[in-house]
Amino acid sequence: MKNIKIIEHGVIYRNPSSPFCYNGWPTVARLSDDSLAVVWSGFRIAHVCPFGKTAMSISWDEGKNWGPPMVINDTPLDDRDAGILSTSDNNLLVSWFCHPKQWMLETALPPAKEYLPAELYSLFEGYSGIYDKMTPEEGRGGSFVRLSEDNGITWGDTIRVPVSSPHGPAKLADGSLVYLGQDLFEGTGKIYAYSSEDKGKTWALLSTLEMPQIPENFKFYEPHAVQLPDGSLLGTLRYEGQSAFTVYTTRSTDLGKSWSIPSPLIPAGSDSPVCGSPPHLTVLSSGTVICSVGRRKKPFGQRALVSYDSGVNWEEFVIRDDAPNGDLGYPATVELKDKSLLTVYYQCYGNDRMPGILYTRWALV
Repeated sequence: MKNIKIIEHGVIYRNPSSPFCYNGWPTVARLSDDSLAVVWSGFRIAHVCPFGKTAMSISWDEGKNWGPPMVINDTPLDDRDAGILSTSDNNLLVSWFCHPKQWMLETALPPAKEYLPAELYSLFEGYSGIYDKMTPEEGRGGSFVRLSEDNGITWGDTIRVPVSSPHGPAKLADGSLVYLGQDLFEGTGKIYAYSSEDKGKTWALLSTLEMPQIPENFKFYEPHAVQLPDGSLLGTLRYEGQSAFTVYTTRSTDLGKSWSIPSPLIPAGSDSPVCGSPPHLTVLSSGTVICSVGRRKKPFGQRALVSYDSGVNWEEFVIRDDAPNGDLGYPATVELKDKSLLTVYYQCYGNDRMPGILYTRWALV
């Protein structure tokens, strides 16, 4: 059994002095110009917030320093989560989703009066006037992608996509994309695999995943997939209900046309599924697979699950366990040039009231 070495913890972005100081749900990717890019939902008042925007920050020195955030999306709805993928030279895809206007008005905004200071809640109330002016299409919500052909300097039109997941689609060895995601907005709640042959402009249904029997009020969502060195696909899903907050895995040997029935990810030395979710997968140059998750039970923090046999067996390691509460996670990991690893996530920094976007650089030893 190997171990890990924590090299440093750092900050990508935090703005604690602003009322719009909540930041969450990041993804990291290496771009074709060798820079690193992190995207997230920022400039928010709270976990659910109509002001959410998709932000992006760039590092030119392997994650040691980060540029100021650039806003990619600022729709009238809450632009939540953010995935990023380098699809080819200078071509990027960013994914996100928005709750519908009606859900925000009926489910999200009323409880905010109980947990937000009056001066902040007044900003929420003021936003109702914007909702009143939305067209039905603007208020519909949904899952979306935007494409860039110049490594994020400019962005194309918004493209509606049929599924959603926090970290977006995966690129395969042949250049095509596979998006393992959940239908959030048409009422089925099912997990589907879609493919794109044109860098994300259009999408075709590959398959509908067959799921195991689970208790009522339990659910699968927020999946992520990667291609393994042997060409097969490994998929992971968030599984949640009552006290369950864990990861299931599934496999495809035919490029997403069919998948195995998902089963729980149980780390070595444990009799129980891992305590943490949602998952983000990355395959290192050595073939080692990293599954990053956030732990929302004490001790709160970020975990890495490491597999040396293409996801058959996993070892669990602590990236950090010093978070003040469970509003954290969505970690994503990228390999650096020196073979160390950079994991980005959202979590409160020090005594900050709301979370920022943080990172940890670490290595397998």
